[in-house]
Amino acid sequence: MDDGYFGESVAARYDQTSAEMFEPAAVEPAVDLLAELAGGGRALEFGIGTGRIALPLSRRGVPVHGIDLSRAMVARLRAKPGGDAIGVTIGDFATTRVDGGFSVAYLVFNTIMNLTTQAAQVACFRNAAAHLVPGGCFVIEVGVPDLRRLPSVPDGSRCRCPAAGTCPSGTSPPEVPFSLMQARWLARPLVALVVTASAALLISSVPAKPAHAETTFVVLQMNLCNSGLAIGTCYRFGRSVDEAVEKIHEYPPELVTLQEICRDDLYSPTGWGRLAQAMAGIYGSRHVSVDFVPAVDRDTNDWYRCTDDEPYGDALIYHYSGRGHQSGWYQSQDGSDEARAWTCATVIRARLTACTTHLSTDPDTAARQCRELRATLTESWVQPEVIVAGDFNLAARAGTHDVRRCAPAGYDRRGDGSVQHVFFTRNIQWMQGEHLPMRFTDHPLLYEKFRV
Repeated sequence: MDDGYFGESVAARYDQTSAEMFEPAAVEPAVDLLAELAGGGRALEFGIGTGRIALPLSRRGVPVHGIDLSRAMVARLRAKPGGDAIGVTIGDFATTRVDGGFSVAYLVFNTIMNLTTQAAQVACFRNAAAHLVPGGCFVIEVGVPDLRRLPSVPDGSRCRCPAAGTCPSGTSPPEVPFSLMQARWLARPLVALVVTASAALLISSVPAKPAHAETTFVVLQMNLCNSGLAIGTCYRFGRSVDEAVEKIHEYPPELVTLQEICRDDLYSPTGWGRLAQAMAGIYGSRHVSVDFVPAVDRDTNDWYRCTDDEPYGDALIYHYSGRGHQSGWYQSQDGSDEARAWTCATVIRARLTACTTHLSTDPDTAARQCRELRATLTESWVQPEVIVAGDFNLAARAGTHDVRRCAPAGYDRRGDGSVQHVFFTRNIQWMQGEHLPMRFTDHPLLYEKFRV
């Protein structure tokens, strides 16, 4: 099997010639939608290519598998950080089958147009349906032609051909298997069709919080020390995750911020992992979102990994879905092999941004990372109300290493008396809070209740 059009010569320059499509403005809204539709399940990309969408979607914690005909394109994916964690099957995405079920299958950037016959396009839809679990979605992004530039049909009317040979001379029935019905994510002449396995248009059922309705908002901050790397200090063979599940049920939160967890604590091959499942048990799977950011292993240029080989990092689990996500790795890092990160999400659309982070254990580095985080919180995508909770590895005491320097002016802070803190903008009303001991990690639970 050869690579078809996307052979070595095309693959070698693909990212450069399509640079506009790799810009955050093109990638992030697409990933937001796909992560929402995936819920706690897996995603299947037809025509995965060099990983333009698959890699950032995987960084959200969504297990991604891809199908692609081009080994040359897939080799570029494999060479990128995190690329080796994404499964790829070489084959024609219209017909190639892979094991397991998927919550969402997707086909982006006009790739459906590589199938040039109606029969091939219909086969592609059938293949997607065969992979989807009940209620799953098939997402297609495709260009909308400028109708004014298409050849006109005689008599100015649309050609309808009830039988072979009945179209006017020089015309033929269009080979379009489905009508495109709704623009979904990109401000350019592309639309995305979202269909269920039965080819019906799907609108997400995740409720948006009303723009000005006040409600109580509980935050649980936990560092679970669950990587398996700190056996001599705080690792307790997964029991901290069990304890965190108990705390989520005992103090039902709107937001959980987590550090030192593994991706499979959030996701399993068949759905949510234990932590996300605890939230789903309160609100329902479709009313829960997860954002996960892995640390980077600077020695291997791959994700930092738990002892079970799952990516290791920080996460947000939250009720509601505001459809916005930002994450990154600090420029300032210490001398260890772990590059630390932050992640933020729009929890209530047009209202509230939530963030979490785990700063360096070196105080000087943590202080520099603090300054980077403070600058991040002034970016234009940050909503008017903000909650930032995490393990800052800094205390609230005067001096160079004062954690209170981590937030811009206009924020208040609550803490556990040590290194865990919650910052919040003063337009959020704090109601009550406490820190409670946990048996299976070396950090207490930080519980804070607000009115937002």
